[in-house]
Amino acid sequence: TMSVVYVLFDLDAAFFPAGAGLMDAIGARITRYIAEHLGMSVDAANALRRQYSDLDGSSTRGLFMRHALTIDPTDYLTFVHDVPVEKYLSPDPDLAWLLDNLRAKKALFTNAPAEYAERVLAALNVRRHFSHIFDIKFSRYLAKPTPLAYVRVQESLHVPAERLLLVEQQAAHLAPARQLQWQTVWVRGNPGLAGGKADYVVDDWRQTMRAFFELGVMDEKHRMSAEHQLAGGALARTALP
Repeated sequence: TMSVVYVLFDLDAAFFPAGAGLMDAIGARITRYIAEHLGMSVDAANALRRQYSDLDGSSTRGLFMRHALTIDPTDYLTFVHDVPVEKYLSPDPDLAWLLDNLRAKKALFTNAPAEYAERVLAALNVRRHFSHIFDIKFSRYLAKPTPLAYVRVQESLHVPAERLLLVEQQAAHLAPARQLQWQTVWVRGNPGLAGGKADYVVDDWRQTMRAFFELGVMDEKHRMSAEHQLAGGALARTALP
């Protein structure tokens, strides 16, 4: 494999525990927005949100594709991301250490707007590690997993596809990256979860060490000290094909 030049991180639970509550808060605001703008009960709105997430790989993408005349993207994104990030997240020295020791450039690739991404990175105290934030506005509101969003990111970075590594939490968001020949790590967050095809499958971001080592973006010395430093035998499992 060619060595990785950029590691593209998904913003969601690739960086913070699913139990942190932040994604639930955003999900609740998406439901509220749907209920108010499409004129339905909260229960119906919640069901629709989940349905679009399953069908379209992202509830935001489903809404933009199916209700383009009803929903103003800027208004929607501002509303759903209007959550007190600092209430849910705090600086994570382990995450900062990991980012410091990756021998690759780091970028974010997210369906959130950049303003929100900046707040999350600031709350985690890791903003300095990222050279680019590719947000939903960058892709002209084409949310992941729209393949064109990935193409725009790749063209912007001017490196061959196989030198890009996507670290992603949503299984549905892996396929376009794989089709473009990017390398992939699925941070699935739940050991029992199946269905995501990736070069590496890990349960949380702490287990990405081995994948980073095998891909040449972390050396043996740092991997060993990382695995000592981070609890829980941080070994990535290479995915089945």
